[in-house]
Amino acid sequence: MVGPHQSQTLSFAHWAPDTVFEGSVTVSGGANDLTFRLQAPDGSLPIDVRRVSGHYDFHYVAQEAGPYIVILDNDFSLFTAKHVTLVERAYPSYPGR
Repeated sequence: MVGPHQSQTLSFAHWAPDTVFEGSVTVSGGANDLTFRLQAPDGSLPIDVRRVSGHYDFHYVAQEAGPYIVILDNDFSLFTAKHVTLVERAYPSYPGR
């Protein structure tokens, strides 16, 4: 659950380059919307979906080694908490296979 005007984070200590990160985010409550971001070690946001509405599937291949952070942001909602289901997996990519 992500409260109104709040965010939750999920940190991954270290991914190697070419780590595949994929899954889905499902949101319910209020207008069923939430901001979903993935922050790379350099602070950039390779995934930055301002308003996930209901369900969003994602797939990303890490470009650099280091810690990555998933951000579930309900900052734009003043009154409504959101129930969020994050299904994810991260695994090494094997180029050429």
